[in-house]
Amino acid sequence: MNSLRRAVYFPENPERYLRITTNAQARYEDLMGETYLEGVARMHKASVKRVRAMLCVGLAHEPGMTLDKAGDIIDDIGLVPAIRLVSDAIKAANPEVVSGNAEGATATTTTDTPSSNSGKPGSKAA
Repeated sequence: MNSLRRAVYFPENPERYLRITTNAQARYEDLMGETYLEGVARMHKASVKRVRAMLCVGLAHEPGMTLDKAGDIIDDIGLVPAIRLVSDAIKAANPEVVSGNAEGATATTTTDTPSSNSGKPGSKAA
């Protein structure tokens, strides 16, 4: 299934989206040597390596995506907007983790999480 559910779209390019899937979370763990949840918990430190890795795995659906290409995207859009996109994608992917309910979380979560960048391409947030 190739669903765009819980995707976060780039404001300047509504064709490009970031999506932190289960496979992306596992790829993050492989890249960073820490669990995905450890990375989420440490996002407030705004490590460039961590932001770049999250961006890379969230864009893995783009052919040829690499850490270097993810770094180039950060250079293009800026670090703060990249952090915002990654944070929005984490919230969209794991609303129960962000709300602090990870211990009691079940496999059922909301289908959409409001975000300044979520929704269909070209849609504007209210």
